[in-house]
Amino acid sequence: MRWNPLRTLFATTHESAASKRSRRHLSVETLEGKALMAYSAFAGVRAAAIVAKAAPTVEAADAYVTGVFNTVLYRDPTEAELSKLATPLSAGKTTYAKVAAVVLNSRENLGNIVTNSYYSILNRAPGTAELNNGISLLSKKTGTESQLQARLFSSKEYLTLYSVKNPTQFVSSVAATYGVTYSDSALAANSPNVVKKGLYQGALTVLSSAQVMHSRLAFTYYSILGEEPTPSALASLAHASSTRFGGQISLLSSQAFIQSTQIVVE
Repeated sequence: MRWNPLRTLFATTHESAASKRSRRHLSVETLEGKALMAYSAFAGVRAAAIVAKAAPTVEAADAYVTGVFNTVLYRDPTEAELSKLATPLSAGKTTYAKVAAVVLNSRENLGNIVTNSYYSILNRAPGTAELNNGISLLSKKTGTESQLQARLFSSKEYLTLYSVKNPTQFVSSVAATYGVTYSDSALAANSPNVVKKGLYQGALTVLSSAQVMHSRLAFTYYSILGEEPTPSALASLAHASSTRFGGQISLLSSQAFIQSTQIVVE
């Protein structure tokens, strides 16, 4: 199995981010339940009641935003970033999920995804034009990380770098990037058909296969919550991942992650 340099990098980064959270996050008091009711008229005839969950304290909101930045961007937020996201969260004007979505969809995070993809697939950093093109792709509503990675896998640079000369080698090499071997699998045996429509489509097929998806989702779960997912948790994450950043948002707005950002000092 080909060594993936990002596995070590991500693992080290995750531990560093977790350490930052535990050192930096402020103490919080026990939250009292609070329901906010708002009414809005529809076409001047109907009114709908919207009940929102209790907003966190200012300290808890600051700790949560810091936790999201540490986990997603591997750094602490600036004072301006903290104020922009934590203030409306503590005021009940936004939600944990929306805060997580803002950070995940930021240009900085998209740039990190592009850079990480280049390192894990081509073993190098992207050039300025490559970085901007990758961010442009991911910025589109239909642009996905898998599409970006399929482009890199199907490039002449990748084929030359790993001496890929036939369909079976290609399928196995793409899978090995995510720690998955296909030496005895039906996918490997059917490699000619996998790449029948081209290497790009072939790479997308491998990336969407059950084993590779399992590996990628398990890594996402561990990088955010710091533990191996149960089968039911993995199934739930897979369902949430059907939308853009849906899986990460569901984990970052989960009670488990929110609690992990808080340290209660007695």
